[in-house]
Amino acid sequence: MFANLMEWLNDAEIMNDPYFDITDIDTEKTFNVSLAFPQADLLYPFPFENNFDSGGAWSMWSRKNIHVPFICVVVYLFVVFGLKGWMDKRERFQVRTYWFYWNTMLSIFSWCGALRMVPHIAALTYHQGLFSTYCGNAVLTYGPDGASGLWTGLFIFSKIPELVDTVFIVLGKSKLHFLQWYHHVTVLLYTWHSYATRSGAGVWFIAMNYTVHAVMYMYFALMNVASERKERASAIANEKERKKALADVKRFKGSISTFALPVTLMQISQMFVGITVMALIYRDSELFNGSQKCYVRRSSWFAGLLMYASYFVLFVVFFVNKYCIGGGRVQHKKKGVKKVTAQISSSTHRMSTRSSKNK
Repeated sequence: MFANLMEWLNDAEIMNDPYFDITDIDTEKTFNVSLAFPQADLLYPFPFENNFDSGGAWSMWSRKNIHVPFICVVVYLFVVFGLKGWMDKRERFQVRTYWFYWNTMLSIFSWCGALRMVPHIAALTYHQGLFSTYCGNAVLTYGPDGASGLWTGLFIFSKIPELVDTVFIVLGKSKLHFLQWYHHVTVLLYTWHSYATRSGAGVWFIAMNYTVHAVMYMYFALMNVASERKERASAIANEKERKKALADVKRFKGSISTFALPVTLMQISQMFVGITVMALIYRDSELFNGSQKCYVRRSSWFAGLLMYASYFVLFVVFFVNKYCIGGGRVQHKKKGVKKVTAQISSSTHRMSTRSSKNK
């Protein structure tokens, strides 16, 4: 049974394709937004992006070093949970300032990637059709050269330094959710595998992830600012000035918090689209239920389906707990406090009235 499964996952037809192992790629054969739509030149003004042609070599290096992400994951989990245990009996470190710069840097990086990959997938859809965006040959559609090739490679390798996110959480003694570290681990393993096997659907995951992270890390950075301001306001000696400063911080944090729900909905939408892409691959690929050649290996499809389905469930559970159950509890608590306050006020008023009559 195991032998049959491995044979099923082998995908010899894709692996024997001449583009699967190629490193020096004829750029005239690859899709380029600027060539397809010359008016889009304004979006790609930098020669170092447009002249990039090392995507094939980077992909082959990833394939030959497929062990790298697994080593990173082992080290990451050891550091995170080792640090978490070490921090149990210690005060939190003051990491907010560094955390702010980290989140800001990742947000800027993600905005740059989104501004490269979202126009690319839109132009590819318009020029070659939707099928090419999830089943097309990655070597010809988005991966090897130009701005899309560069930002594809940067996306894959950026998943290693992104692991530092969790270190800030642990050192700052913020709550470490399962979703947080599970997401980092699985994304690194899956994206590296997809890049190494040149998945035709990768452009979808890259464009979506860049876009969501651009907004998400910007939101995190602003929340770091709010926390820093609150800490400074709480240290003000003058009571009147302290109350005013804390009120300003509360208003600032409240304005930022309005973005929390949209960010969560963006994350859930990303997972829904990911599952949809996997369903389209299953429908159209000759490796599954379809009749067309699709450059997505069965192993990549299976891993992607499990990953996006699990993310979808976890983010929906997070959404329900935070905005439905948790939010309802907060509202109920506030109403309860108001009710008790009203009862105390009413009781005090009646006692005062009786006391006046007795006099």
